[in-house]
Amino acid sequence: MSIVNGQLQATFYYDKYIKEFEEVVTEFSVDSSQSIKDCINILENKDLRQDLAFLRSNYQFVCEVAEKLEKPNMLLVDAINLVKEFKQQANAVRGDIGTRVSQKLDEVLNKNADFGVLSDVARVLQGQKVENLELDSTLVAKFKFAPTTSVDVERTFSNFKHILQ
Repeated sequence: MSIVNGQLQATFYYDKYIKEFEEVVTEFSVDSSQSIKDCINILENKDLRQDLAFLRSNYQFVCEVAEKLEKPNMLLVDAINLVKEFKQQANAVRGDIGTRVSQKLDEVLNKNADFGVLSDVARVLQGQKVENLELDSTLVAKFKFAPTTSVDVERTFSNFKHILQ
């Protein structure tokens, strides 16, 4: 999630500062490097500004949800509710792109059978009844702080790497 979050934040940054960025890039000689040529070609794309505006106006919530999900010690109930809110916001985006994103999100969530189990456990933790939940009650209680992302593992490896240096 951190990679996607970083890429979206960069997209929103360029949407906000596209004019300033273009002014700087066009000061360089086109012949100075291939990356400058590529950058100028991208900036000349007539759809670029519209695409950036679409992403910023419709998918800003992705970064906000990702940051919330990355917080350590989040309650399972809160994490599942965030994912549900995320799905509602994604489904609210209109047009072909919005439809494709919603379909992809449904596909990913449906492929992950464990997400359904975690959703059921979260409902039990909120006092709701769930039919056909085949988990022991003592095990369900232990899911209260179950992580829904692998960010803690990434942080652990990052901290471990820092210690070794």
